[in-house]
Amino acid sequence: MKITHHYTKQPVSKMVNASQAFLMVNNKKDFISFYPETSSRYEGFFMRTAKGYIKILAGIEISGNLKPLEMSVNHLFSTVGRKYHNFSESFSLDKESSVVIWEATEKQKIKLFLDTRGIFDSPDFGRNFEITEKEGMTLVKYTDNTAEPIFVAIIAGNLKLLKEWSKKVYARDAQRNSAPYSLYEFLLGEAETEKVIISAALTESEAINKANEFLTVSKIGFVKKDKENKRQTKLTDKSALETARYCARRNLEDLLRPDGLMAGFPWFVNPWSRDELLSLPALEEAKAKKILKRYLRADWPGGKIPVIIGSAHCSSDALGTLCWAILHAEFKLSLDDKIHLAGKILKALEELEKQENSLGFIYSGYNESWMDTIGREGYPIEIQTLYSKILELAYFLTGDVKYDKKRSQLLKNIRLYFLNEKVGITDILSDDTARPNIFLAAFFAPEILTNKEWEKCFDKVLPKLWLSWGGLASVEKGSPFYKDISSGESNQSYHNGDSWFMVNNIAALVLWNVSHRKYGRFIGKILEASTEEILYHNLIGHAGEISSAKSLDSWGCGSQAFSASTYLYLVRNMDIRKKGFIRERVKNIAGKSYVF
Repeated sequence: MKITHHYTKQPVSKMVNASQAFLMVNNKKDFISFYPETSSRYEGFFMRTAKGYIKILAGIEISGNLKPLEMSVNHLFSTVGRKYHNFSESFSLDKESSVVIWEATEKQKIKLFLDTRGIFDSPDFGRNFEITEKEGMTLVKYTDNTAEPIFVAIIAGNLKLLKEWSKKVYARDAQRNSAPYSLYEFLLGEAETEKVIISAALTESEAINKANEFLTVSKIGFVKKDKENKRQTKLTDKSALETARYCARRNLEDLLRPDGLMAGFPWFVNPWSRDELLSLPALEEAKAKKILKRYLRADWPGGKIPVIIGSAHCSSDALGTLCWAILHAEFKLSLDDKIHLAGKILKALEELEKQENSLGFIYSGYNESWMDTIGREGYPIEIQTLYSKILELAYFLTGDVKYDKKRSQLLKNIRLYFLNEKVGITDILSDDTARPNIFLAAFFAPEILTNKEWEKCFDKVLPKLWLSWGGLASVEKGSPFYKDISSGESNQSYHNGDSWFMVNNIAALVLWNVSHRKYGRFIGKILEASTEEILYHNLIGHAGEISSAKSLDSWGCGSQAFSASTYLYLVRNMDIRKKGFIRERVKNIAGKSYVF
């Protein structure tokens, strides 16, 4: 299948062997995503409600078991087209309402499948579809035992109702070891038509009214006007990089909702602290500061931020990442915000100091680091570098030199006890297995070493982790834990082989900052691989989570916030040693001086 992006003056195209999906998101954060053939229970049309995501539509199946020859994404008009031998189809999702429009250049025999349920639910019984004909449309009222009624208004020509249950097998879910691998979908009916309107709402009147609003709306014209582009675009072309950069920015906007930045579509649909905080400098300042203030209002139990605010499980890296973001980005915080932030951080430090060992290193509990499937209890390198960021911000906010001295001693001890002849820098004290967290350490705290010292470390670890297609394995290739094919939700490979695009982007950025001439080959290969993944893999136009180590093959969550943000850092050549935090000296009523 050929994939084409329409954003720059010259379309960006490539032939791909695998079946890839598209993803569109509106301002309500509803989303629609389809593979060429049914592959996953996470594809379809999903409506966001106050209680979470509800799946509405499972698919529109064209008669004849046809496979598209080309998929084209028109980024400026939020339309996706798929071309077949004799016709084309288009999908569009309204920006402000839960309405999907499917169109074809000529009438097609179609079957309409519904799969109305909570996104993470898989009910076998108690699913009720009450169907009526009303005002020239088919109205479906769905109820089950878990949620309030959902109303779906459908305009699809002369729809012949079938009302049958049909078992669907999800090959991609099976390959990812993500059960259940099959579910029953509701075959509503069939029609011969060139347009289908599907409107979902929590009330009958809204579903009907919104469907009627789109009777005369058509976007198939954008597909009809697509000119055939026989040229395949090189990943190094300016148009490819510009399109991928736009996609990464759009990716973050799609995931940004009023209460925070979701970690990813389709299944990480909550703001995860480390993902969100790592992405802060990639967001517009006003939006980033709104997220920051949410963390200032949250509880930090034991000096740590929960993985998801409000949950019991804490992250050992989120608070340090928050401090890194504030130090690195040029956020203009108010004096009141700085005072409140200082109080929160000093209180957190009181708790963290209780967890220090004799060397000043802080402990990371079971699955508290970002590698949260392999335990990794102890003293990971990136957690210590992030601890230094907490101390650095404490010093910047208060002017108290004890925090600066403590940070200096911590950095000295990192140099003394983490430097390792075998792997450059030990990933975790007492374990010299090579992992790519050395690059996270260099990203968050490059001041630990000089560039020349970093070079010596990278020269030792790169051969152990480097993947020829342009990525890094999450554990050294000689490890007994190493898996070169992604095992999906079984987690055998997740942090023991799978290559993370977030880590790859950070590694390339660090190598650029240390010596872009010496490491140009690695930087170029990573940039090409990340660009290719965004443009042509899994959910095209979105930055994915992971690839198998063996070859570039996007298999995790198809739209991942920290993959998009770190791609933007890479293409912008972010200066990792630059500080954006502005210090100022103020006096309180009593005349005492403080630094903020």
